[in-house]
Amino acid sequence: MIIWGSSGKAVDAGDAGSHYCEVCKEQRSFRYMLTYKVHHIWYLLRWPTSQKYFRTCQVCNNSFDSTAPVAVSAGIDDGVKTKHPIPFFDRWGWAVGLGVLSAFVGMVMITANIEKAADAKLVADPKAGDRYIVKIEKFVGEVNGNSPLDTNYGIVRVASINGDVVVFDLPRMVWTKSSKLRSEIYQQALQNTYYEGGIQIPKSALGQLEQQGVIEDVER
Repeated sequence: MIIWGSSGKAVDAGDAGSHYCEVCKEQRSFRYMLTYKVHHIWYLLRWPTSQKYFRTCQVCNNSFDSTAPVAVSAGIDDGVKTKHPIPFFDRWGWAVGLGVLSAFVGMVMITANIEKAADAKLVADPKAGDRYIVKIEKFVGEVNGNSPLDTNYGIVRVASINGDVVVFDLPRMVWTKSSKLRSEIYQQALQNTYYEGGIQIPKSALGQLEQQGVIEDVER
């Protein structure tokens, strides 16, 4: 779910000097005020719009339209605030958010590559008891010379290794989504009653099945 929204804000933008106040009818001290609207997505990606400056009388607090204050050169102090009045996160939150998002995506990709390399290593050296989450029709069909649609997922278990032949136990139940199996692989799939029947697959074929995505996950 995408969380988004916006809110109006007002910030002090520095000393605006002395001016004639049309309400007080006298010369008064003024300060710059900046109003703006900040938009956000998930509260992290933020950017400001609708920026408008005012000069506010320090006595009656009435505000009058104004242009943005001119930033002064370094080392010269004429009473105008040189620092941007909009807080950093409101101005650059979009960049910070994109940076965090990019880092997160990068970490996910790195983790996925590490897991894939670990799975490939386990597939290359199967052990009795290993459990694979597989596209069950493809897993069984490829062995039988067919290429059915990969519509269902199941957990198969290495029952034994006889030379170059790996014997797998097949599951009693299959699911249309592999996410259903993420908890089962650590729980129900450890029980013998989870399986019925079996199938023999050449050990040399397992690596290809893993590369093709037929084998999605391996646990030992």
